[in-house]
Amino acid sequence: MSQLIEELLSDTVDLPDGTEAGTVGDWLGRSFVMFLMNSATQELEGQFDHEETQDLAAAMVRVFTSGYATAMRGLSVGGAHGNGTG
Repeated sequence: MSQLIEELLSDTVDLPDGTEAGTVGDWLGRSFVMFLMNSATQELEGQFDHEETQDLAAAMVRVFTSGYATAMRGLSVGGAHGNGTG
């Protein structure tokens, strides 16, 4: 999992408006990324095979980071009153 964490930390953060906002490591620390990966992996274990579980957990970290970066930048995510709701 250590290699996957390193890859995640260097992944580009894509925002909802299509812009890039640095890397996951620019927004989140290594220990927090490990915590998110471990939590997501524990939640998904048994529902998917190992490789799918790792891929889905990594996707969850990317989505979390994108949402965090979006909120920190104060970007509108659309929806009613710009709050992301339908």
